[in-house]
Amino acid sequence: MTVGSPPLSPGGAPPSEAMLEAAADWVLADEPWTPARQAAFLAWLAADPAHARATEQVRALWEDPALAQALAEGVPAAANDDVPRPFLASRRRALAAGVAGVAALAGAGAWLRQVAWDRAAPDRNDEYATAIGQRREVALADGGALVLDAASRVTVAGRRLDLLAGQVAVRVAPAGQPWRAQARSLAVEVADGAFILDRSAGQVDLTVTAGRAAARVDDRHHDLTVGDRLVVAAGGGVVRDRVDPGDADAFRQGWLVVRDQRLDVVVAHLARYSPRSLALARPDLGKLPISGRFRLDQPADSLRLIAGLYGLRLGESGDGLRLG
Repeated sequence: MTVGSPPLSPGGAPPSEAMLEAAADWVLADEPWTPARQAAFLAWLAADPAHARATEQVRALWEDPALAQALAEGVPAAANDDVPRPFLASRRRALAAGVAGVAALAGAGAWLRQVAWDRAAPDRNDEYATAIGQRREVALADGGALVLDAASRVTVAGRRLDLLAGQVAVRVAPAGQPWRAQARSLAVEVADGAFILDRSAGQVDLTVTAGRAAARVDDRHHDLTVGDRLVVAAGGGVVRDRVDPGDADAFRQGWLVVRDQRLDVVVAHLARYSPRSLALARPDLGKLPISGRFRLDQPADSLRLIAGLYGLRLGESGDGLRLG
């Protein structure tokens, strides 16, 4: 669903307390975001430019941790000492009073698009999946996009993604809230940019291809930028290095481009495109570092190339191929 809104005017008088309370009613109401309610909200925004400013100020303050503490104490958060601080039982009144001391922010349109989607289906959990050999592009309701690699599966709820299997490239549309993604113990937040998340052979691999990202593995935080790669090994170890973003994104054009990548991870990528099973003859071969450029849509030929380059044998095993 795409929602439009009147543009925020750069100037104008500050919203009145009544406007702020009305905006708080829209932001905090527990009612479902039906088409009729959406139309009423848009009409209210169009009635006065200050309504959009009030809505954005309420939204901005509602995300401020200081407000949560103030509400817990039963008083409004305030930006200066001129704002009255009586006890207010209503979180709506407290929020409006706190907003009175906050400057207007741009971006109400992006926030409206986001809140309309989230309120339309707060419990919505969409699943996207691909079969062996299939890639899929998905346009998201918030303006972002996904590209799923073959044999991959994700769930999306609002601006949260869980990678359950395979690999996904995510392009994030900027909005009031960052995009959050999870794969095993790795969590990542991106406000505006793009990244690739992969699960192969027990390993989780995150590469930032545009913008910046904040990643967390257990209790450790990592600030990443374009070309940064974070790998969480099957045993829990974390390695950070630099890669060419174009190499990480090459799967979209049907290529696997790797530099010192584990052989078991390489085989897992090729297996997503193979109708026959692909396996290693010995587990210890999984640690062998592989570098090169391999065709994903010709997994058997790519495996033969790897065998020739690294002195390995490729044999038939039942309905599949075994490398060893």
